[in-house]
Amino acid sequence: MRTILAVLLGFPVSIAAQTPQAPPDLILLNGKVFTADPAKPSAEAVAIRGDRIIATGSSVEIGQRAGAKTRRIDLQGRTVVPGFNDAHFHFDPDPEGSKLELKTMEPTWAETGKAIRAEVAQAPARRWIFAEVGSDVVMNPDVNCFALDRIAPNHPVLIRAYYGHGYIINSKAMRLLQIRDKEPDPVGGYFERVGGSKRINGRFGEYAEWKPSRILANQVDDEDIVKRLRALADEAVRYGITSMQIMSSLSVDKFARLLAKADLPIRVRAISFSMTTPQGRDLSLDTKASSDRTRGWADQRPGPARRATGRNRRPEPNPFCRARNFSAALGRGDAAVALAHRGGNSRRPWLGRSTEPILEHHAGDDSPVQSEGSRDERASSTSLYFWFRLRGIC
Repeated sequence: MRTILAVLLGFPVSIAAQTPQAPPDLILLNGKVFTADPAKPSAEAVAIRGDRIIATGSSVEIGQRAGAKTRRIDLQGRTVVPGFNDAHFHFDPDPEGSKLELKTMEPTWAETGKAIRAEVAQAPARRWIFAEVGSDVVMNPDVNCFALDRIAPNHPVLIRAYYGHGYIINSKAMRLLQIRDKEPDPVGGYFERVGGSKRINGRFGEYAEWKPSRILANQVDDEDIVKRLRALADEAVRYGITSMQIMSSLSVDKFARLLAKADLPIRVRAISFSMTTPQGRDLSLDTKASSDRTRGWADQRPGPARRATGRNRRPEPNPFCRARNFSAALGRGDAAVALAHRGGNSRRPWLGRSTEPILEHHAGDDSPVQSEGSRDERASSTSLYFWFRLRGIC
């Protein structure tokens, strides 16, 4: 069944009928409307003025609100739903390079190596070669900088897990990404080593991925990033997504500025993706808290803070669990940030004191352990937020 997305900006999830001061600009009639209002979960029709839903009800009730200039759309039984929220998205733009077109998300190392060799044969020297692969390659210990150096000695190569946990680079890429041969592990991340030494073998993951990702993102010019953000937003709208919570490898200041410049048709909550060092978090490159308001950002809805912790163990061969154990805090808005950082945090002493949000992430076989509030409260803290904006409904 065809679905029509009715999208409104900044309106509460509950869309109870209100008495309008003027006739609606648009009414949708004879449909199946999901209102997201527990007291009135469905309706036949919607009345809209400007960028606000002013009433839902039967087609007769809503039709009576129409004025001489009100536009009418007969839904003919189609479904109308609020826009969806993508609650976890990473925006990590890469500089110009070759992105391998692999036939599957889980190619073998033989298939990946063959594709790299083919690209090396035609790409100019020093051009980046990027590949996204699955666990078959990422979890293969034979795939390291030495294997990549043999097939691509003159091209920087970066292989990434499509699920975000695991990078493999060659020596050329290592130098460009400012990774030393004996680079120490950053907090929350790891570099795999040549057996019996401190020398890096080109395989690394988790927080060790962040600084290289930022170095790559900073090589992309602003106009190109704006184009990519607009393409992302257009794709999101086609899927009915009208708000996103995005963690970018760009500094949060730069990301906010480019979001405003892009003037997207969706709302975005920009979440700071701060770097870490061997000593702890490095907030020097992220001077704005993610609660700052810039046009194009999503506002935080007020609500009680929740807090939970999660563990990410290493039960091989699950590729999503290669990280070291870590804890994660989740919550709603600044209150949750304050709760997680008040006087430091004994569970995460390396985080120190900060107004920056902690990234909520859980990957693995264990469920998060509730430390404050009930299980139902924790569930509500991670529920989807809806911001609606009228766009392209016919």
